[in-house]
Amino acid sequence: MTRTNKNKGHAMLLKKLAISLLLSMIMLLQGCSTLGMNSVTQQEMNQKYADQTTGSRFIEIDGLQVHYRDQGEGPVLLLLHGILDSLHTWDKWIEEFGEGYRIVRLDYPGFGLTGGWQDGEYSKERWLAFFDQFLNKIGIDQPIHVVGNSLGGGFAWQLAVARPERVKTIVMIDPAGYAVDGTPWPVTLASTPLIGSVMRYSTPPFIFRQGVKQVFGNPDNINPADVERFVDLSTLQGNRSAYVDVFRYLTKMLEEREAMLKQIPNIQVPVQLQWGEKDPWFPADIETAMWKKDLPYIDLVIFEGVGHMPQLEVPKKSAQAAMGFIEKND
Repeated sequence: MTRTNKNKGHAMLLKKLAISLLLSMIMLLQGCSTLGMNSVTQQEMNQKYADQTTGSRFIEIDGLQVHYRDQGEGPVLLLLHGILDSLHTWDKWIEEFGEGYRIVRLDYPGFGLTGGWQDGEYSKERWLAFFDQFLNKIGIDQPIHVVGNSLGGGFAWQLAVARPERVKTIVMIDPAGYAVDGTPWPVTLASTPLIGSVMRYSTPPFIFRQGVKQVFGNPDNINPADVERFVDLSTLQGNRSAYVDVFRYLTKMLEEREAMLKQIPNIQVPVQLQWGEKDPWFPADIETAMWKKDLPYIDLVIFEGVGHMPQLEVPKKSAQAAMGFIEKND
């Protein structure tokens, strides 16, 4: 598919989603409880996704009960998920890494069981300060390996720039950064004033089904449980509004992108860059070339036929590539 056809396809998808959300608003005004308007309590959601047998814990930071898991002993890995995702995205990675590592993963503010900041205010600086507080509270003060997908990958390189004393290596998986095609469609959609207002009350499940189908290179690799998780977590009380607040900030952040990208060549730690060759949001050929230009020493791993989330689509290959890199640079 050519670049032009891809853009036309994205535009058509946005149009369909916008119409669906407007219909949702009409039904909402009529008192309809369908089309993703239900809300689930924290207790109910915790029972499903943070059962004590899973190792889930909660810690208070900046007014939030932060959901995290801290497992194993050894070199420390901090795993950061992407937009609309949660710490569960790394489940298969944990199985691959096995023993010999201390692996910390969390739902950072705006997503998952942690939910959003009550004031709805988000910024790169606030997230980075949050990560500082989180690491301090769980007793990590030594340099660590930071791994992130999508937005989490963006945080990985921003931590390497802003907090170099905390970072030993970074592994970025289809990270936010150059974003030559602009923001992904969920971000663009939520940043539209009318549509964003509707999305605070209604996020039809088909949006998540369509979104997951789009970001996987091979739809046969989709695990229905992951789709169910995306849908479920969107229904947690307050999460829909948090998504809109985050996405509106990310759109605004594009204004600062030039200044932010100029900092990338300053990264001094070893870097691995993993990319799905069929990523529809951040095209692999263009994005990886830009990373290689600014960081020529980067360890580049391309997964043929894979989309935006290799840790879900090809977890074994993704984890093994990261493990080899981390062992070499620990």
